[in-house]
Amino acid sequence: MNTSVLVSCSAASLWLGVVAGIGGSEEPSAERVAVSYTVADEGALGAGEAPGARAYCEACYTDDTDDWIAEFRFNEINNVSGIEVGGCSYGDYRDQQAYAYPGMVAPMTVGVGSSPLGGWAHCVSVWIDWNHDCVFDASERTDGECGSGPGGDEVRYTSFDVTAPADAVFGATTMRVIERNITWPPDACDSDAYGEIEDYTVVVGEPFGACCTSTGCLDDIVESDCTETFLGHRSVCDPNDCNSNGISDNCDVATEVSPDCNESAIPDECEEDCNTNGIPDDCDIADCDGSYWCLDYQMDGIPDVCQLENNDCNSNQVPDDVDIACCGGAAWCQDCQGDGVPDGCQLDNNDCNTNYIPDECEPDCNSNGIVDECDIRDCDGSYWCLDCHPDGIPDQCQLEDNDCNSNLIPDDIDVADCDGSLWCLDCQGNGVPDGCEVDPDTGQSEDCQPDGIPDECQLGQEIGGVPEEPCTAPDATITIDILADNYPGETTWTLVERGFGVVASGGPYLTPDTLYSTDVAVCSDRCYDFTIFDSYGDGICCGYGEGYYQVYVDGVLEAEGGEFGTSELAAGIGPICAPWADPPLIQPPDRLASFAADLDCDACSAGLGFAADNVHLQYPSTLGTIRFWGAYHPSNQSPDQDAFTVVIRGQAECNPGPAIATFGPMPPITKELTGETVSGVDEYVYTIELPRVSLAPGYYWFQIYNNTIDSPDTWRWETGQRDMFVGLMGMAYTFTVPEECWYCECEFDLAWELHPSPGPMTNDCNTNGVPDECELICDFDADGLVDGADYQTILASCAHIFGDEEYQPCADFDDDGTVSLADYQEWLMCYRAASGMRTPAFSPGIEETAQSSDDTGTIGSPEAVRR
Repeated sequence: MNTSVLVSCSAASLWLGVVAGIGGSEEPSAERVAVSYTVADEGALGAGEAPGARAYCEACYTDDTDDWIAEFRFNEINNVSGIEVGGCSYGDYRDQQAYAYPGMVAPMTVGVGSSPLGGWAHCVSVWIDWNHDCVFDASERTDGECGSGPGGDEVRYTSFDVTAPADAVFGATTMRVIERNITWPPDACDSDAYGEIEDYTVVVGEPFGACCTSTGCLDDIVESDCTETFLGHRSVCDPNDCNSNGISDNCDVATEVSPDCNESAIPDECEEDCNTNGIPDDCDIADCDGSYWCLDYQMDGIPDVCQLENNDCNSNQVPDDVDIACCGGAAWCQDCQGDGVPDGCQLDNNDCNTNYIPDECEPDCNSNGIVDECDIRDCDGSYWCLDCHPDGIPDQCQLEDNDCNSNLIPDDIDVADCDGSLWCLDCQGNGVPDGCEVDPDTGQSEDCQPDGIPDECQLGQEIGGVPEEPCTAPDATITIDILADNYPGETTWTLVERGFGVVASGGPYLTPDTLYSTDVAVCSDRCYDFTIFDSYGDGICCGYGEGYYQVYVDGVLEAEGGEFGTSELAAGIGPICAPWADPPLIQPPDRLASFAADLDCDACSAGLGFAADNVHLQYPSTLGTIRFWGAYHPSNQSPDQDAFTVVIRGQAECNPGPAIATFGPMPPITKELTGETVSGVDEYVYTIELPRVSLAPGYYWFQIYNNTIDSPDTWRWETGQRDMFVGLMGMAYTFTVPEECWYCECEFDLAWELHPSPGPMTNDCNTNGVPDECELICDFDADGLVDGADYQTILASCAHIFGDEEYQPCADFDDDGTVSLADYQEWLMCYRAASGMRTPAFSPGIEETAQSSDDTGTIGSPEAVRR
């Protein structure tokens, strides 16, 4: 132990260890040969300075009880020490040496001990005088981390990397390590109360594996038995000469006579090169650019190209087992048989659809030895190969419990592709052709006419009649969930059983943002209407909270909402109330393109442009609302007044056919900016209410165009996403007269909505489940007689309109929404036919003046008079 901190720089006696090498491939020995010599750093002295005139600066820490360097590790140095008591807390360990070479990056670890109290931060810094100028420069400093000591007998370690500069001077130099309490030392000459200083020696020389030469030149190779040493060099002599060029292998590599791509100290020409391209295999693989000759999918260190013999059946330069193991889904590299051979090698006369999958690995649902896809492709019209869906599966394989009419066509295909025949219509929308529903042996529906259409499909929007008594034996549950908004006291609701009034109600509520749930026992053969009210008139979403309502029937969601004004009606809760109508067409805009649809088309050669889109209506439908999206090109100038025309066309093969109905020109009811753009201009959404037009089931084209003659722009109808239920793929456009030439564009659909409702069906005005045409229409009370009671019914309903409590639907013979004299006259004709009378028995507003001959008030019991 030395308490002096004035360390000599120019004349230091240093112990150097020279590592003795062992020939061949053995590792160098750890044995050191001790030699003593004096280093005179004359090159680092100033002009006129003599060796011995300089010393390193002094550093001193006066307290030797609080913290210290307990352990120091750097390359060959591993020094465990205690507190340096007395003097300046300095430890002189320059007899311990670490070896370094220019450019080296090596880890350093310092263990710090502290007093039993611990808790203080301890910071570590190290300086190595790389340029031998006897000054610990800031550029020669490396800092470890600061951290609190654990106290007691424990040691806290900090590790960090030290880098030797590329211009580090060869030879021995001094390294100073300082541990300081609280903060890092400002420099290597620091003085304070708490900390410790230790000095060590670093010897800079050549790295291991350097050539055994005195100058490093090939023309100065030294004969050596690996016992000769060179001051400042750490040399390991290598007697190996794999390429027999008279130069040891590591000299070949170090002096770049031979390349060494993998830094193995073995010339590349001596390493494995199975593909004989002059590059070692592992370098080929490491630097592979994707070429087949360097890939190594197996990751066994051998390029795959060297493993192809009898193992590359498809000649793609990838071993078969690798093809299969690394197959990215391509058919030619799969192995459906699991025999280790890629499918692409087993396709001779065994791949009918040329998809690189052997036929035996593909579906053959009808077990006829032909792949389903090929069955369908080469179908001659036989039932066993048809694919009407089309879903790639022969229809024959989809007939189980799905061919009620035994025509060898799945029921859903019958319904989807129905040509209008009664046996394939599906008025209920339940996926079963109507012809199967009214079959006298297996059918589930009555057909009183008979006309091949289930009676329930001819009763308007309600199935079944109103029972005589309210629900007394509940067999179902309606659940009403209300999530209150910020003002729950404004919310109430009612549930009405049609024909019998309110059966449940709820609200107002007390707690905001709370879910209230109510279960109501109901009968499954009844129809219910739910109405929610908000006394303030702003609904329960979304300005003041995120409220909502949901109505479930036996756990199935039937209605939901939250954004409304004063009230909102969810009519027809329960399957018995379901209307038989097509779902609305919904094709929202995709903003990909647009088509000119304008009588004043500046960009069209004919001066006009038309566009149309197609739909498939499965049921008789009444049309009303049309909503669509478009924009004004090219200058984004919206006209003051739009003049839209809607044309409904039939279908001529795959093209729009002749016009069935034309509406307009007319302005839209609403025209609003959406906030989106298409082709760089603003997008608008338009809503038009058409006169209620009735359409039979079938295929139709809807043509919409504008007239912007007073605007510099052309209106263009925007493209939209396809509706998978009502919409059909493809639209048509023309720049000439539509009947002359339409161009079908199958890659696009247009952006619009069509809202159909049940079409004109026979009513069931007395709600007894029997179509009106199957019974006496003037027998309002359905007792089989046309009598005074029926007269009193029409008398009480006279002058009342739809919505009045006294309004009777059966008494409104002309369906104009009011019971008038014309309806009475219609009833009178019915009465005469039923009674056989030629003169009126009753007059509106007067007492009964005639009765039947039996004076019972009964007017005959005739055959049914049909509307």
